[in-house]
Amino acid sequence: MLQRFFGCVLLLLAASQVQADRIAKRLEQEVTYFDQSTECKGYTAYLPGNKRLPVVLILPEWWGCGEYVKMRAKQLADEGYYAFAIDMYGEGKQAETPEEAGKLASPFYQNGAMANQRIQAAIDFVKKQTMADPSNINAIGFCFGGGLALNAARTGIKFKHVISFHGNLMPQKFKSGSVSSKILVCNGEADEFVSKASITAFKKEMKNGKVKFTFINYKNATHAFTNPHATETGKKFNLPIAYNQEAAMKAWQDMLLFLKK
Repeated sequence: MLQRFFGCVLLLLAASQVQADRIAKRLEQEVTYFDQSTECKGYTAYLPGNKRLPVVLILPEWWGCGEYVKMRAKQLADEGYYAFAIDMYGEGKQAETPEEAGKLASPFYQNGAMANQRIQAAIDFVKKQTMADPSNINAIGFCFGGGLALNAARTGIKFKHVISFHGNLMPQKFKSGSVSSKILVCNGEADEFVSKASITAFKKEMKNGKVKFTFINYKNATHAFTNPHATETGKKFNLPIAYNQEAAMKAWQDMLLFLKK
């Protein structure tokens, strides 16, 4: 019994050391790139080495490119990806209130072409980076960013994989068979912003469009369930959002497995 116990302790210590080594090697940097005349301030994280890394673009919540998506970028870097958090609003703008966030996000909801152009600017920048593999570009998005990632895949941007975390499922017209991306939707079963009708419509749209997709509902998970600050934010602004650690961890692991497919 003691031998097994000490064996487990040694394994945990070894795993901790591996993680510490990764953190020590990880390169993180705020970068500037342009969407035509708009200056954007993104964030990149990766482990340096001798080979190009698969890319994961991170489309942020409607709050903007802040600490949450940067944390996710670091996590992806430690998993062996070239992670790039996109500045959707330009000039590094971030919202402090839902009202501000709504004003910043609204133009991109209303103009899909503008949203895709901003995403494409990030793709063009990443393709020029020596550690990024331009043949393996994926996208994940949270809330606002999840919806934009799904729409981008449906309207012509060729990602290998797209993963949406608690993103909206608004319908989008596209030609059947035109979507090459594999799609994973990680949805909170208790998300008040995503109706059962919209889920049914989305699944029908995917099937009719011959899209390879997976849809997962996480029990007791609300909107924004992956963000550790969601509960605090929900209370502050009276929003029906909350962090669900169990669902968040499960969704993250589901994403990592999906990216390997």
